[in-house]
Amino acid sequence: MGKPVPWGRDHHREFSRRIGKQATLLILVDDLPEQENRVVLDSDLTDSNGIPAPKLIYRYSENTKKMLDFGVERAVELMKAAGAEEVLINPRIREVFHLIGTARMGLNRETSVVSQWGQSHDISNLFIIDGSIFVTGGAANPTSTIQALALRIADHIDRNRRNILK
Repeated sequence: MGKPVPWGRDHHREFSRRIGKQATLLILVDDLPEQENRVVLDSDLTDSNGIPAPKLIYRYSENTKKMLDFGVERAVELMKAAGAEEVLINPRIREVFHLIGTARMGLNRETSVVSQWGQSHDISNLFIIDGSIFVTGGAANPTSTIQALALRIADHIDRNRRNILK
């Protein structure tokens, strides 16, 4: 955990020692899908119309914890090899993620929500085009992939609209 710059007599000395001499590394991993991680309807919380609110059920898997720990260990090694006098680890940074994969894409309706074209297995004129259709995240910002899928799916809808929207 980071140590705050102390107040008092040593404040300016410690501030000067640190300023311009720090580097930050962030470890990103692909948090693989886990069956128990899901979105459900909350049995207690509702909106003003009495409609149940969505509730996120999520925890890090043992695999994800191990990957994060491995990444932190390599980052510490890197910082020390680069000459760091002190390496501070902030475990709260682990709360950075993109929640994706809640309406997974796939061919099997038992294990996915939408087809390879983003079309709902259950509602023929419903298409989902966002990060929820991902089957994995790839440990990177998903925006470009979402945009590419949106264009691909929109082209498919346009080419097949007569058959899709019956």
